Amino acid sequence: MELVVDAHRRVWVAESGLGLRMWDGKQWNYFGVEDGLPSDRVTCLALDGHRLWIGTEDQGLYRLRLP
Repeated sequence: MELVVDAHRRVWVAESGLGLRMWDGKQWNYFGVEDGLPSDRVTCLALDGHRLWIGTEDQGLYRLRLP
């Protein structure tokens, strides 16, 4: 499991096989293949300004622009 906190204090959590989760201070939100991620097998996260880099076990690297 890996987590990062963005500039808006949202907590992003990656767990292989479970996709990506985000805590916005009120509720957990889930993001997976059905939401556009290339894989639910998320293994690592990194923040770069307004981008969240998502490393997957089987589909490489994915970039998500954060609002």
